[in-house]
Amino acid sequence: HNSLVNWTAQHRTDSELNIFDLIARITEESSFFSLLGREFNSKYLIFEFKNYESEINPTTVYTTERYLYKSALRNIAFIVSRKGPSQSTLTAAKGALKESGKLILFLNDEELCEMTNSKSKGLDYLDLLYKKLDDFLINIDRKISCQLSSLCEPCLLF
Repeated sequence: HNSLVNWTAQHRTDSELNIFDLIARITEESSFFSLLGREFNSKYLIFEFKNYESEINPTTVYTTERYLYKSALRNIAFIVSRKGPSQSTLTAAKGALKESGKLILFLNDEELCEMTNSKSKGLDYLDLLYKKLDDFLINIDRKISCQLSSLCEPCLLF
């Protein structure tokens, strides 16, 4: 089914400052993607691909976060990489959600293979994405983390 349409690779924004690896428009054909679109006020989904030998670092999240823009209905991104995110990268993605409502999820090679195998067996390959979304949202907390110091006075209040 066509849950994502109008796929565009290497898309440049008007200023040509940002280049998305891949962007697609969300349709109502898929319960998962249409749920994301409704809940995160997004009409488009951005995919960034990183072919790094190690886990991706928080800088990747900060760069991808700049591509997400509420007024343009681009609030969701998937970062696809070989090894997935480090713990500090997950923390950065949770910060993007808490601070500005931007959802950044991650997929690695193993998970892509799992989704492909599920689909070839006639199973719902989106189950993995539902689980990733649930894990990400259920485990997020309200605590503010300060990057400057563990003794940051405002952070000690939480």
